[in-house]
Amino acid sequence: MRIEVEQSIRIDNTQKDTVLAFSNEISKAVRIPAQVKRKCLKILRNKGIGKKDVYLKLFAAALFILIKNDLDKINAIAIDTEFSDRQNQQFIRITLCKHLQKAGSNLSLDDINFKRIGKKSKAHQKAYNTHQGRTAADYKVKARELLELVQ
Repeated sequence: MRIEVEQSIRIDNTQKDTVLAFSNEISKAVRIPAQVKRKCLKILRNKGIGKKDVYLKLFAAALFILIKNDLDKINAIAIDTEFSDRQNQQFIRITLCKHLQKAGSNLSLDDINFKRIGKKSKAHQKAYNTHQGRTAADYKVKARELLELVQ
């Protein structure tokens, strides 16, 4: 199954919760509370990880948490182009791929792409409705989980 991934409130906005969602035959959403993002940023910056890399690593880790329980069903991932810079996209692809390989997934770099995902996408609707509180998140991400993946 090919999934589309959408983000509601970018991960680098530390004032509000971020929701990551995917959809196709099934859909799921995870919520990353603002206080979790701030805690992770503080710890990672104190360890000397640069500002730009911190956000990209957190995004890739959160994306892995979103899809990890459905890896046996997923054969391709299309991520919305909120990180429009090709270098950032490649960094996210490589980082996510490392997490996937550690988890035993067969997904490769070629299976992870970035594309514009519109507002009519089920992934966008899932992320938006979850962020607005109309739908409950399937999971609330903890700082410990993100930090284990980033470090």
